Parts: sequence; structure tokens; C-alpha cells
Amino acid sequence: MFSKVLIANRAEIAVRVFDKNFGMTGSNLVIRRSTFERVGGFDPALPVFNDWDFLIRMLAAGVEYGVVPELTVEWREHEGARISTPSLRRAAGIESFIAKHGNTMPPVNRRDLTAIALGIRWRNAGSLIDRLAVAAKLLRLLGLREAIGRRLKTTRRRAIEVGL
Repeated sequence: MFSKVLIANRAEIAVRVFDKNFGMTGSNLVIRRSTFERVGGFDPALPVFNDWDFLIRMLAAGVEYGVVPELTVEWREHEGARISTPSLRRAAGIESFIAKHGNTMPPVNRRDLTAIALGIRWRNAGSLIDRLAVAAKLLRLLGLREAIGRRLKTTRRRAIEVGL
């Protein structure tokens, strides 16, 4: 089985809870059913980030927990859509997460998540007018320099993915 359980540093986790994916996912959580139900389970209104939302509520409820240092989950690559596919459903889910926790997250995290959702909406815009409207929101949120920088970074990443 497992060699040891590390007691999580609650103060560090509370500060880092809004960092992007620092390791907690629904697939690597082992919890008593009574505790899961006491915290309220996963929020079915959140199509994405429901595990992150659960962790935030778990911390707020004062649940004690430990961390097992061994790898316990394998990542499976597959073709087709997944929860991380940049779809309009994902953008709406990110926006729902922000609506639920935006008042308690640091402004930089709220801004970054909003930019991710807007970027997804831009990528999925059905018309040039829709795309321009989303681009205007991104410019207001990020400013010209950062918006262009993010766009160039995304373009370079896609070029690497397709082997250019």
C-alpha cells in the first residue's frame, strides 16, 4: 500500500487554492462518504472545476486531510472531446466558477480565468462580429500588449502541436 501520509499544510493550501491546478482533482481524492456529503458533494451546476470548487468548500468546512506522496492516478490520452476541450460549455463552466468564487479569489486569478473563458469564446465565435466583440472584452480586460502576447503565445503553441 502507501508508505506514509503527509499532513497537508492548511495555511499553504488556503493561500494556493486559487493557483492553477496545483494537484487536486476529483480522480485523486479519497474521502469518506459522510465527509463528502457534509461538504455538499460536487456541484452539478459546474460542468468544469467542480473538483476545485469541492476543495474550496472542503477547506472552508475545516475538513482535516492528508496527502499521499505516491502517484495514484494515471493520465489517459484519448482522441475526441474531453472536459478540457475549449468548448462553449467549458467557457460557461469557467464563468460559473468565477461567479461562485470570484469574490474570494485574488484579482489576478479572477482576471486570468476570465481571460481563458473569453479566449475560448473568441475561438468558438460564429461570426466576425462576435469575434470582434469578444476581442474588445479581452482588450478591456488585459490591455493591448498582454492580449497580443497571449495570442502570439497561443499561435506558437498550436504550431508546435502540429509540428511546424
